[in-house]
Amino acid sequence: MDDTTAAYSREQTGSSFMPYVLAAAVAQGMNVKTSILNANPALCVPPDTKGTIPSTVVPYGTKACAGADEFVVSNVGGAAVGDPARGGGTTVQNALAQSSDTAFVDLAHRIGTQNIERMAGQLGVNVAPYAEGGGSGLVNYTGQVGMALGVAPLTVNEQATMLSTIADNGQYHQAHVVKYWERGASGARLLPKVGQHAALTPQQAADVQYAMETTTVKGTAAQTVTFGQRHPGTVIGTIGTTVNSHSGSFLGATNQYSLVVGMFTVNPVDKDNLAELGGSGSASHWPAKIWNTFAEAEFAKTPTPFPANPPSVGQAWNQVG
Repeated sequence: MDDTTAAYSREQTGSSFMPYVLAAAVAQGMNVKTSILNANPALCVPPDTKGTIPSTVVPYGTKACAGADEFVVSNVGGAAVGDPARGGGTTVQNALAQSSDTAFVDLAHRIGTQNIERMAGQLGVNVAPYAEGGGSGLVNYTGQVGMALGVAPLTVNEQATMLSTIADNGQYHQAHVVKYWERGASGARLLPKVGQHAALTPQQAADVQYAMETTTVKGTAAQTVTFGQRHPGTVIGTIGTTVNSHSGSFLGATNQYSLVVGMFTVNPVDKDNLAELGGSGSASHWPAKIWNTFAEAEFAKTPTPFPANPPSVGQAWNQVG
């Protein structure tokens, strides 16, 4: 894909939107080590105006909820990501590693979609409507907890910027290309002038990194991203597959590089899907395989680990009550 496609073509992101929800939750005070998320197979989730009202566990395949303003959400295939002994609850790490839709839609209902939208903007997403400069339209989903499912179309460039910001201890740098370096008569290095700001504190970034460390070890990409298997703790990542495998992406970063592999058709109404290429049709197959091939060839052979046990702060949220 050329840089024009990466910067301007927009596709729904699926589960790879979860880091934005996670970052917003951490910024709101969630402790990633001690919190329990509701990862039951299916939930009826209230709107974010009722953030203190718990979601209701319902049978998988349920079509409607008791409340007219509630949202039915289920894990792909009705997967039981949570532990029945904990009321269907699971750790933040496992919820992200297994791409639990229920856990993150429920989390969005608690923290508020406006906070997610604000965090996405801090992490480099153009949240404006598409009609206003080609934005993602994320602002149009404010108030809809289904925002957590990655329904707003983002660019590969925005996804890579988000990932690099988290990997760089929360420091956002505007995406740019350095064509060449020059040294002036004084011998001083000339640096590119790009927008930058702190989207997360280093502590918050370390917590988000911690939550993203198991995707390639015992999560959805464990079978394909062998780079993460051989170098435990050195890769933070997530996958995203849209409905009917229309598109998919794998997002992975080390302390040195951030790389996003997105696969989709240029025409959003095409019926083509990833399953036609062979494999499962999931982003954990081809997008993750391509990422891994590049990482094995170009990334440092001995990458530096992310903090394996950061001193997480914040409160223990129990989303299963």
